[in-house]
Amino acid sequence: MILFLTQCFEYNEKIYIYPNLTGKVALEYKIPINDLTGNSLIGFLPSKKERFEEIYQVKTQLFEVEDVLPIISSFPYKKVKLEFPYNSVTELRNKIYGMTEINKIGNTITIIRTFKYLQYKKIDNPIFNFFYDFIYDKIKDGVLNFSLYAPSYFDIITNTGNLPLPGTINFQFPLTKMFELNKEFIWIISIKVNPTP
Repeated sequence: MILFLTQCFEYNEKIYIYPNLTGKVALEYKIPINDLTGNSLIGFLPSKKERFEEIYQVKTQLFEVEDVLPIISSFPYKKVKLEFPYNSVTELRNKIYGMTEINKIGNTITIIRTFKYLQYKKIDNPIFNFFYDFIYDKIKDGVLNFSLYAPSYFDIITNTGNLPLPGTINFQFPLTKMFELNKEFIWIISIKVNPTP
C-alpha cells in the first residue's frame, strides 16, 4: 500500500441519490498491476470486472480499463472506470471505500464513513524516519476525492466538505491526514429527504 501511495494515486468517487432513494455509484481509480497476472496490487481496488463484482456484491453497468504510462517501466498501472446501481441507499454499507454505516430513520438518512489512519509515527531511528519523511513527501499532494449528488430540495448537513450547490457535496481527504491524525477520521452526512416540491 505504501509503495502504491508513493508512486501514483487517483481515487474519485461519485454517489448519485435519486428522489426515490435509488441511485448509482461512479468510481475512477488508478492502480498498480502485477505484470504477470494482470491483477491489481491493491486488494480493495480490483482491475477486473468479475473480481470487483465478487468483492462488492454488485452488478456493474460500466467497467472500462485503460493502460496508463508507468512511472517505473517494471511497475505498470491501469485506470479503471466503473458504475453500478443500487436499489436503496442503505445498500451502500459494504460497497464504498472506508467503513460505512448508513441509517434511515423516518425521512432522515445518516451516512457515517470512517477512514483508518496509517499507524506509523516517527521514532528514535534515523533510517525509519528517513523513509517516513520520504513517503510523506511523496503523498503530500495526493487526495481521495468524494462527491455526493442528491435532489436539490433535500436538506444536507455535513461535518466536513463543502456544499457548493443545493444537494451537492464535494469532499477531499488529503492522504497526509493518514499520517497526521492519531485517530480514525469520521465523515458524517445527514440527509433530510423532503417531498418533491
